Amino acid sequence: WSMGGYGCVRFAQAHPGRFGAVASIIGLLDYPRSEEAFPPGQSYPVRTEYFGADPTVWEALNPMTLADRLAGASVLLITADRAFDRTMNERFSQKLSQLGIPHELKMLNGTHSISVVHAAVPLVIEHARAAFSTPKARKTGATVNAATRRPRGPTSSRTPVYLNWDYNCLTLGPAGIADLVRDARDAGVNGINLRICNKGALNRRTRVGTCYNERLDAFGEDFDPLAALVAECHKQGIAAHVWIDLFEAAYDPLIEAQPEFSPQGRPGKPRLSGVPCYSHAEVRNHMLDLVDECAAYRPDAVFFCTKSSHVPKNQLNQPHNSDSGFNPPVVRRYKQLHGVDILTEPFDRKKMGLIRGEFLIDFLVEARQRLNRAGIPVIVGATVSGRLQPTGPNMHLDWRRILERKAADVLLMANSRGEYHVFYSEKGKKTFAEVRRACDDAGVEFWPYIMSSGTHAPIAEKVGFTGLLDYLPKQIDYLAEMGGDAVLVHDLDLYTHDRNLRRALWKAAGRRQPRPERTQRSSDATIPDAVAIVGGQKESIPRGHFEHDPDAFWFLQSS
Repeated sequence: WSMGGYGCVRFAQAHPGRFGAVASIIGLLDYPRSEEAFPPGQSYPVRTEYFGADPTVWEALNPMTLADRLAGASVLLITADRAFDRTMNERFSQKLSQLGIPHELKMLNGTHSISVVHAAVPLVIEHARAAFSTPKARKTGATVNAATRRPRGPTSSRTPVYLNWDYNCLTLGPAGIADLVRDARDAGVNGINLRICNKGALNRRTRVGTCYNERLDAFGEDFDPLAALVAECHKQGIAAHVWIDLFEAAYDPLIEAQPEFSPQGRPGKPRLSGVPCYSHAEVRNHMLDLVDECAAYRPDAVFFCTKSSHVPKNQLNQPHNSDSGFNPPVVRRYKQLHGVDILTEPFDRKKMGLIRGEFLIDFLVEARQRLNRAGIPVIVGATVSGRLQPTGPNMHLDWRRILERKAADVLLMANSRGEYHVFYSEKGKKTFAEVRRACDDAGVEFWPYIMSSGTHAPIAEKVGFTGLLDYLPKQIDYLAEMGGDAVLVHDLDLYTHDRNLRRALWKAAGRRQPRPERTQRSSDATIPDAVAIVGGQKESIPRGHFEHDPDAFWFLQSS
């Protein structure tokens, strides 16, 4: 701590790659430097008897100069809001962010004092425990580094909770984003996933996309929501993730120009518009360009979502045939593997779906390799059944193959409107345990997924908002007790403009219990009793259309 924090970081920089975790408490991390370079009260006199009087020598001895040598370590910086070292730590954090080195900056209450050190020591111990967890041990979902590639967020004894944010539903400028992140941090949320495209509207500056940038210009010529979110999350010590919908291609320049790269119908039948077909190398390379573009923002993880594909209202008249995917590479691969021409002969629809799923995994494997090289972990959404809502019946993404082919650092399930409640039954608990064991064997984290707009709205309708506030932390605790490494919640009122409503929900999520140890995982966990909350429901949890008739969506359009 203090000059010891300086020495700790300098020693790690002198021996790059030797340390898995580096933690500095109120360290002087932009030092030695002239006092004139700092705001009043935010500097420390250079001890010339140790550092000399030559500023060029100071530069060589300043941890800022060799910040890149911390790559691969799990870095924790702790300062205090009234400490003279605060600006130094903030500058060092900014430098690490510019270099794409994942880290956590923790701001405590206090000054440059021993009381802050006492408060910081438990955080350092927890940080070290998280950094040195093995793949078979209990993951924390906390800090990420290039070696372990684990998603980052505030170190805590509670199960990490991340939120999806659809910028289309809640459009904010820089000040609004700062407030949003502050509210999430104060509620105990570990990070936010920003959806980068929806219905063709772009939520970052891009050369890959082509439309709706004028919406961003309203906040300033250089405003970029994704860049603003990453910077603000890192400033306030929570994670910022990029959320990419794998089947969102409305207005995509490649698909618009070459519709043959979307899933094709059988001869004489229409295609499925607004969706890319990953059987084409051109599509996979195009999406990898998008991955590279997103990696440049230095997020803490990239989430590949398989749940959604949206059609803008002005594209509703475009062909939308779910019985599709008969693209030439798929036809050739099926012929090679099974000796059948699926354009003219009877075929096995699941075998065709698995072929298409393997093409998608080809992309995911390459995307993960690229992102991991940049120290960015990959979260992949999947379903228990293998069916994906956006692509219709001729696509099957096997979650086991995602693990076998090492296509993900985190497996997220169940990423589907058709599987809202797949883990909330005795059969579901067995499925959960199966996925959990497979992820442990593969050294991959397992995050359960909560679709708030589908599962929570019916509860709120029955018992009101306070009933939902009671149910939500119990739901998270249940998933944690079953063995979830973290929980991702979709639409936890990030789409509302009522800030008080959002904060109340997020704080309810923050009331979750301390994370159980790995040895305490239990397939006998009690399913959260929504009956007691809802009262009189025949089903334990209110269910929507897809749960009542899960096969209804997977139709074959006759047109």
